[in-house]
Amino acid sequence: MEKMETVKEDINAAKRLMTYGKEHNGFFEKHDSSFLFGTENQEGINNVINYQGKDVFTIASSGEQYLGARYYGAKKVDIYDINRLTKHITYLRIGSIITLDYDEFMRFTFPYTDGHQNPYFWNVVNIAKIIEILPADSAYFWANLLPLLAEHQYGDLICLGKGTNFKEHILKGMPFYANEEEYYKLKEILKKKGFPNFYELDISSFSESLNMTYDIVYLSNIIKGLVCYIVQNEDIYSPIFENIVEQAETQRILKNLYPLLKKKGMFLVDYRPNCKKSDSTDFMFNNPYFKVDEISSKYFIDKEVKTDLVLTYSPKEKGLIWKN
Repeated sequence: MEKMETVKEDINAAKRLMTYGKEHNGFFEKHDSSFLFGTENQEGINNVINYQGKDVFTIASSGEQYLGARYYGAKKVDIYDINRLTKHITYLRIGSIITLDYDEFMRFTFPYTDGHQNPYFWNVVNIAKIIEILPADSAYFWANLLPLLAEHQYGDLICLGKGTNFKEHILKGMPFYANEEEYYKLKEILKKKGFPNFYELDISSFSESLNMTYDIVYLSNIIKGLVCYIVQNEDIYSPIFENIVEQAETQRILKNLYPLLKKKGMFLVDYRPNCKKSDSTDFMFNNPYFKVDEISSKYFIDKEVKTDLVLTYSPKEKGLIWKN
């Protein structure tokens, strides 16, 4: 009964987003807009953290972090998010790969192709097929949204900004999208692994014990987003103040999350698109604790900068644990 009440709450929140929209304040909430795609190059990330055989705890977001971990051989993958609607977005993405052939998936998944709106995006015929294999709560969620989806009424359920949603901007670093053979490889993996456990979790206030540990805890750019939110709501801005906030919040959050790491575990602390090491002057990229790797950009915000930065932290390696 409790699970049914939760999914009904999710449905009502999704309908409000699709019908009335939302004024965004830069901080995600329990029911919020979801990214349709990420900015992160999963192939490049795997070259840094090596998913093979690892237990991974990753943000749900658009579902691509989960897909990357599975594609590159993670042993176990659980997902979390402050935004409960990302669970259903991720499950839809997984279900679409399991259900659809490659050509169907490409038509279904990308809202824009060749610079034009794609009329087959999230079409209800395919969603009805996908619903048949989804876990019961997500199947009920999507079934209740079919009338709005039939009218292409997405509202603010998903972020559809053209810049990051063109197909040609998304394929790089995602071989399971760009290559038909690799797509079917991922399909077989997902058929065997099914759907991940989802945890509703706000890492900015996390202080509980989940009684589980992981080799990789993937934070994406959550901490930086939280810092930006805090700084934006202050009357006076200065780079010095932002660095003070960034150091304090990074330290506080990572210390709270230490219990989730195995003995030789690693945080993926931050992912910074279109950035070079030499241009990163904030605390996150200039301290004795974190390792910074440059990888090829998934897409170019700035055509002059073609690298992204992956920031990792292995706190129990070489004793690099904050003491204060």
